Amino acid sequence: HFFSPANVMKLLEVVRGANSAPEAMAFGQAFARMIDKIPLPVNSAPGFLVNRVLGPYMMAALQRVERGEAKEKIDEAARTFGMPMGPVELADTVGLDVCASVGNILKMAPTGGSKLDQMVAAGKLGKKSGEGFYSWQS
Repeated sequence: HFFSPANVMKLLEVVRGANSAPEAMAFGQAFARMIDKIPLPVNSAPGFLVNRVLGPYMMAALQRVERGEAKEKIDEAARTFGMPMGPVELADTVGLDVCASVGNILKMAPTGGSKLDQMVAAGKLGKKSGEGFYSWQS
């Protein structure tokens, strides 16, 4: 079945806008704790914090796959290091269309007909479509 990483991650970004009231931030952080999440207050900016960290992680892995390295080897190395899943599997889980969009917003996506662009254009969006860098069964 499909799940979003937000459903399984303990960290929850509580975004502070230019006009956010301190009470709203306090409520957001309290709510995060009520649903058993760890609140992380961040300022509003493209990608907030988590995507600014995970974006380069996933994009670097996808560039390696593009150069011919085995996705399984890349993901296994990340899991051996202690990550809950590898960066290629994470890209499939998040959605390849989302990865491409975040990569474009943060100006770190490959340009000009990359494998990622081709897969998104073909509707291979990862776990949510059943096919991405890996094949996914419901």
